[in-house]
Amino acid sequence: MKKHTDKDAALLALKSVGALLILGGGIWFFMSSGSDEQTQSEADNKRWKELQHLAAAMHEQQQRQRVEQIINQAQRHLDEDDIQKSRTLIDEGLKLEPGHPQLLELRNTVEEMLTQRQKMQALDKRQHQVAKLLTQAEQYWSAESKLTPQENNIHEIYQQVLALEPENLQAKSGLVRLVSSFEQAARQRLQAGTMKESMNFIDAGLAVDPNHAGLHELRSIVEESQAELARKKAREKSNHKKFQKFLAEAKRSQASGALEKSLMQIKQGLRIYPHHAELLSLREKVQTALAQNKQQTLNIESRQKNIAVLLAQAVQSRDSGALEEGLSYVIKALQIDPQHSVLQEIHADLKVRLAEQKRQLEVEQRRLQEVDILLSRAEQHKHQGALTNSLDYIERGLQISPNHSRLLELQEEVLAQQRQEEHEMNKRDTPSKATDKPKRPRVFGTF
Repeated sequence: MKKHTDKDAALLALKSVGALLILGGGIWFFMSSGSDEQTQSEADNKRWKELQHLAAAMHEQQQRQRVEQIINQAQRHLDEDDIQKSRTLIDEGLKLEPGHPQLLELRNTVEEMLTQRQKMQALDKRQHQVAKLLTQAEQYWSAESKLTPQENNIHEIYQQVLALEPENLQAKSGLVRLVSSFEQAARQRLQAGTMKESMNFIDAGLAVDPNHAGLHELRSIVEESQAELARKKAREKSNHKKFQKFLAEAKRSQASGALEKSLMQIKQGLRIYPHHAELLSLREKVQTALAQNKQQTLNIESRQKNIAVLLAQAVQSRDSGALEEGLSYVIKALQIDPQHSVLQEIHADLKVRLAEQKRQLEVEQRRLQEVDILLSRAEQHKHQGALTNSLDYIERGLQISPNHSRLLELQEEVLAQQRQEEHEMNKRDTPSKATDKPKRPRVFGTF
């Protein structure tokens, strides 16, 4: 398509004016044959003005025609979705006639279309970026070994997604999933006794959700466990120092013949390290020496018989679970022969078992207390209508005590109430079939 510029239009107008001048000159030649010079000059000026006016009118007509042509071409390009060509033609038309209303309207339309297209392009680009980031996140999820605090790129990816789309549900749920994974990993490390790794996962989870209640609770547990571990190490260091002192003193007492004193020091050391081989060996030597010294004043056969009977009773009681009774037999036997190694071992074993039994009872009591707390919270949430929270506490309680009758009963109640609420909700959301039928007119009886 050939474009016409202002210069071309002016040239065309001059050519038209020239033609008019030639035509006017001919007319003037015939008209001026009998006139004088003054009359001729006035007529000439008049004709020149008329020619100028005619040339201007022709130029305006040509310009209007060009503008109309531009409008038609711009509209056609716009219909063909060639916005850029349409915009170029509109700008050309506005140079010819800046205030042309149709051109201004077309320009506004084109600008709106360009703006909308730019928005769509930006939206497409953003959606493409979001899809790419979410794909990367899923790839990290599939590589479970990378879900560690040291190589955690998923959090950053989801943050980038939310920066592009603040309400992206997949990214939000992904962050929740990530925090849950870190919490689960932290609990597993805590149960395994690796406190440092557990704390690393807790810190990683709190970096994603700083207000996560479960992680804060878990952090307190880990910190207390770490403090207890530090105290335990300090106690072990102190006990080891004491043990070395008891061992050295027991050896010196044995060497000097102070066997009773040596045995007392050995017992003190064995309270710290009950299975220390060197100390057990030393105890055996001291006990042997003491036994040899007392053989002259004791009836060995009677003593051994009584000890054997008591020992058998102690073992039988121990094996049947009657630890207190077994301990009483051992104490009686030790009164006969305090240095009897087997009795001392059984005595120590019974002490350990009794301590363990006591510890287990305390653990069981704490476990039942924890279950009671969870049951109370579950019932409280049930009364408040928070059925999901109630089920969560019930499940936590059943993990501790799977056969707890009240928890199982409450679980059935909550599930039944939950199903009832869902049924009522569905009933409200789904209109009754009866309401869809046309109502029959009421027929009133005559009285």
